[in-house]
Amino acid sequence: TCPSQVSATPSALKIYPNPVQANGSISVELGQDMQSANIEIFNMRGQLLKTVKPAGLLSSIPLPFPVGIYLIRVKERAAVVAIE
Repeated sequence: TCPSQVSATPSALKIYPNPVQANGSISVELGQDMQSANIEIFNMRGQLLKTVKPAGLLSSIPLPFPVGIYLIRVKERAAVVAIE
């Protein structure tokens, strides 16, 4: 189902680098209003690879996957922000 209201915006967070290097990591900077967010990482086929509950507003998430572009979905309560 689609959330009825999206209060978060892509500018409220930063995710880098993308594309990711082999066996690298991504850094995620969450906005203040996204402190209890969950982060989901998908491959380009739409397969869920990893779900992370960040420990704070800045997290480094190891990705033991091949070089590539990944889809990142940040879920905060009813808000969902997806970034390619």
